[in-house]
Amino acid sequence: MSTQAVYLQRPGEAVRLARAAVNGGRGRAHNAVMARLHTAEACAHAIAGDARNCTAALKLADDATTRINGSDQPAWAGYFTPAHLAGTTIRCLRDLGRTTEALRYTEQALDLPEGSVRTRALHTALIASVHTAGSPAEPEHASQLGHDALQLAERVHSRRVTDRIIDLAQRLSTYRGNPAVDEFLHLARNCVSSASRG
Repeated sequence: MSTQAVYLQRPGEAVRLARAAVNGGRGRAHNAVMARLHTAEACAHAIAGDARNCTAALKLADDATTRINGSDQPAWAGYFTPAHLAGTTIRCLRDLGRTTEALRYTEQALDLPEGSVRTRALHTALIASVHTAGSPAEPEHASQLGHDALQLAERVHSRRVTDRIIDLAQRLSTYRGNPAVDEFLHLARNCVSSASRG
């Protein structure tokens, strides 16, 4: 529910729900579950602009992630890896305007198994969005990463991937007139149209 509140840009509600989940799981939930709950709280603090509490939640998520072992997690939480934590960290730092720091987690966020196409698409589009927000912005590089994300998106059917492509296109639309950007926006439009028809 907190993640949904983040998606809907309701920071106060997102923080409240995430904290309730963390408090409910503390001392009882598996480390993988606690890591996921702490990342949800970090995202909520990031969209609220609260860098201190966001950083604290990311640290707790990292601590929980380092304690995960094969027998320490329910099967449904098995997807959560250091790469997922890195992806969340990038998103949080981008939302806080700390783009240079966010890009330090790129390699870890893309350290995924071969079959993780959906997550790779999500993280690639996310990293591209950071390049649109930096100072200076790098719209050409963002567009190239956007192309990579589009190629991955063709291999999966995911509303979240489509939403992230749309978000990237909106961020890049500021740079219309740049040939690389215009080409990406054209391809993204076709991708989103195909997804909506599917």
